[in-house]
Amino acid sequence: MSDRIDALLAQLKTRSIDRSLANLEQDISRNIELQRTEARTVTVLMPLRAASLALALVVGTTAGGAVALSSEIRDHAEPFDSSLRLAPSSLLEGYP
Repeated sequence: MSDRIDALLAQLKTRSIDRSLANLEQDISRNIELQRTEARTVTVLMPLRAASLALALVVGTTAGGAVALSSEIRDHAEPFDSSLRLAPSSLLEGYP
């Protein structure tokens, strides 16, 4: 096994480098700076995201409460009552 590894390393030694390493340090520094900038942006926008979530929660709760209050309250519901819009009898008759 070690002979095979030695042969492969000898082949690799004779090959040329497939990419330039001249700008490696600059590329790494640029990537680190980009990640720091993105992290700062996320931190700055966090209050806006929280406010948007709170607003959506308030609007959803208000709309849901309004719908619940406006609905007709019955003592008991019959699944096949003819006054229901989605009763099978009304669907078969073609009511909108």
